Amino acid sequence: MLAALGHILFGFFGLFVLVLIAYTFSNNRRSVDWKLVLTGISLQILFAAFVLKVPFGSAAFDALGMASEVAAPDAAFAGQFRIAKVAGLV
Repeated sequence: MLAALGHILFGFFGLFVLVLIAYTFSNNRRSVDWKLVLTGISLQILFAAFVLKVPFGSAAFDALGMASEVAAPDAAFAGQFRIAKVAGLV
């Protein structure tokens, strides 16, 4: 239980550091809409909980992962074809 809490706190620490870095490198710090930032982080946490804790969420993303693996060879071929076409090889 304590180890799981440590992992969660470490994740929140990483999220805080990421927001701090984005704020530090911002050109206009006064225009940061903190309500929007907190809404986005909250939605991300809810989405993660849905995927990790709800059986349907996990199954849905497993199915999406399998579908992307099936489509990946076609996508790779299409990318190679476009590069060849731009290079004038086709």
